[in-house]
Amino acid sequence: MSEERGQKLLSAVERLVADTEKLLAIVAEHQERVDAGRHEDEAAYRKAVAGELISTFSNRTALSGGAAALPAVIPGLGSVVTLVGGTLADMALMLKFEVELALCLTALYGYDIHQDRERQLAFLLAGVKTYEEREQRHVVLDAAIAEGTAIWNYSGREITKGVTSVFTKIALIGVSRGFLRVLPVVGVAVGAGMNKALTRRVGKRCQEELARRVQFEDVKVANR
Repeated sequence: MSEERGQKLLSAVERLVADTEKLLAIVAEHQERVDAGRHEDEAAYRKAVAGELISTFSNRTALSGGAAALPAVIPGLGSVVTLVGGTLADMALMLKFEVELALCLTALYGYDIHQDRERQLAFLLAGVKTYEEREQRHVVLDAAIAEGTAIWNYSGREITKGVTSVFTKIALIGVSRGFLRVLPVVGVAVGAGMNKALTRRVGKRCQEELARRVQFEDVKVANR
């Protein structure tokens, strides 16, 4: 039953995530906002653009957190509620924006988000960092995945299992804390503030992970 909830949540997020071209356009727009000449190197420039992206998407999750208690505010929210249930609706919307943020950051750091593997890695990265930030503890996704192994070194099978596993864990959090929706006004205030803060932290950790990935791969190339 718990894995079924996770699959429903994952399916809802997959349906909600914007298409690749829209996300690439968002990245390009944010790159134009940041003056590359004011930064000493590519790493500093990317970090600055990442900060702009994180700010944009954290504002969007703040809106979704409030709107989850007021379904009429966001078009299409009703279908999300139908698919995953009211207690997981704001979780699905929050994850939509956090996965989109992870995909935008992945593209910013030079990876092709048209590729299925990169898209799945972005889902996994967003899910893992969301769970860890929300629960304030490390998540071990599967015994077959060595603890401490960078997620970009996972096999395709491990990525798929990892995504399902972490979305199941997140779904269980959403169900267990659904009491915030009992009082709509409280739900709006708490949902907006918590989602914004959480997305900022998740985005920051995703950015740091991708920066380490680039650095790691640059070192590998240099040592060949």
